[in-house]
Amino acid sequence: MAYHVFTAADVEHMLRSSEGEPTAHRGERPGHSGALHLLLTNAELLKRYEDMIRAEEANRQRRREQARARGEKYRPGGPIYRMVTAFAQLPEMIAAGVALLNTRQAQAGITDMFIGSHAGEGTRLEIDYTSPAAVLMRFVSGHHVTTMPVHQLTMILDRVRDRPLGLHVQTFFGGAVLGPGVNRAVLYAQNGAELLGYPGW
Repeated sequence: MAYHVFTAADVEHMLRSSEGEPTAHRGERPGHSGALHLLLTNAELLKRYEDMIRAEEANRQRRREQARARGEKYRPGGPIYRMVTAFAQLPEMIAAGVALLNTRQAQAGITDMFIGSHAGEGTRLEIDYTSPAAVLMRFVSGHHVTTMPVHQLTMILDRVRDRPLGLHVQTFFGGAVLGPGVNRAVLYAQNGAELLGYPGW
C-alpha cells in the first residue's frame, strides 16, 4: 500500500517550499532543485560545470599531496567527468517527480521516514529511478550546452516537520549511467549513517 499517492500539486508545492530552505540532515545546505537544476541559462550551466571540474582538480591535488606525505604512490583513477544537467521546463520536472515519488522504492523509504524505529526528523532518503519515459534535459558537453533525453533521475528527500507532507526536496536532477538503469532508494539517519536500502521495480 502506498504511504501517499503523490500528485502534480503535491510535487510542485514540495519543490517550491523547499527551495532555499535549510534542513536538519547533517547541517545540509538549503534545498536547491530550482537554483541548480531548472531553467538555467547556458552561462549558468557552463559555470557550474567549470566550478565542479576545478573543485575535483583541487581534490585530486590534495589527495596527491597527502599520498606523497605518507610515502605512497598517488593513483588518481579515471578522467575527471561530471554531468551538469537542468530540466528544460517546470511541468516536465513536476511530472518526473510524480513518477519517481510513486515508485515502490520511494514509497517504502518514505514510510520508514514516518513510521517505525527509523522514523524521525532529519532522516534522508536518496531515490534513484529509471523512467520509462524520457525527460528532455539540458546539459554541458565539453564546453557547449546541448539537450538530450534522460531516463535516470535522482531525488534527495529529507524529513522536515514544517514542509508540505513533512518532506523537503533537497535536490532533484537527471543524468546518464553506463549500463543498466538504477532503481533503488537508501535511507540515512540524521547524522548520515546508512540505515536501510530498498530495491526498485
